[in-house]
Amino acid sequence: TSLMGAEHYPEPTAPPCPMEEVTIVVIEDRRDCISWVLNVLWVFNGGLQTAALWLVVGLLCCITIVGIPYGVRCFQISGFVMLPFGQRIVYMPSSSCTTFANIIWLPFGVLLALHHLLWGFICFVTIIGIPFSLQHLKLAQLSLWPFGCEVTPYTATSHSMLRTPFIV
Repeated sequence: TSLMGAEHYPEPTAPPCPMEEVTIVVIEDRRDCISWVLNVLWVFNGGLQTAALWLVVGLLCCITIVGIPYGVRCFQISGFVMLPFGQRIVYMPSSSCTTFANIIWLPFGVLLALHHLLWGFICFVTIIGIPFSLQHLKLAQLSLWPFGCEVTPYTATSHSMLRTPFIV
């Protein structure tokens, strides 16, 4: 039975939505227990002293206006120096600007690299300190050429998926 005045209308439908592909990059800190234990031990095998040295060099660079980008980079590297296990240095293709910045940086870089090489040798003499020695060698390379690289965790995953745009 139909009610008086009630007409039957078709159900409303939404227009079809185009799909767009979205790439999502997820960076998670998946350092395991061994990495964290090594990071704690690292503090006593030259990590704390080296991070403090990077902070002092960063403060010296920030005294001048021209040195502020160098000081900021020193502060970033100092954070990496405190927890180097479970992270890697990824070098990007260099541009003329980063090459120029690295050449100007070289006098400071040589001093920091010598510091890392000294600590690397001290850690290498003890057999148990070889992992710490390898980290100091990695940081000595970073000391010489700090611009044009990124510090990333060892795990970075990329997912592609189709997504419907949100329509209001």
